[in-house]
Amino acid sequence: MASMNPCPRCNIPLTLIEVEGERVLMCPNCEGVMLRKLDHVMGMSEEQLRDSAACETLFADHPNIDLTPVAPCPVCRQPMRRYIYSTDSGVAVDACATGHGIWLDDGELAQIYDYIHGEGAAPGATRQEKVTEVLRGYGRKRD
Repeated sequence: MASMNPCPRCNIPLTLIEVEGERVLMCPNCEGVMLRKLDHVMGMSEEQLRDSAACETLFADHPNIDLTPVAPCPVCRQPMRRYIYSTDSGVAVDACATGHGIWLDDGELAQIYDYIHGEGAAPGATRQEKVTEVLRGYGRKRD
C-alpha cells in the first residue's frame, strides 16, 4: 500500500509494510526503510527477518543512490540528523529530530543486525546493552 510520505532519497511515495506487527515505511525504489523503533526488529531471528516484508532492504544493492545529502524526514520533512549507530558499528543512520523514527538506507538494517548479533558485537555485550547504547545515541548528530 502506497503512502503519501515521500522517500527522503528518491522522493517517490513510500510503501507501508508490516514487520512483526509494526508498521514500517519502505521505498520500493531504493529500499530504504523508516522505522519508529529498532528494538522489535533486533529481537527477530535471522529467519524471521529474511522472511519479513523488509527482506528487500537487507541487501545493499542500489549503489547509484546518493546518500550524501541530508535526508528529510518522510513524515515531517524536517532535516534528519545523521549519527553513527553505536560507537563502533560504522553504520551511519538518519534520525528524525522530532521523534518520527530512524531512516535506514538499503543494507543498513542488515549491518546493524549483524553488529548486534554477529561478528561485530562487542565481546561480552548483550543484545539489550547494544540496543540501549543505540537508544542513548538516538538523535545525536554524527561528527
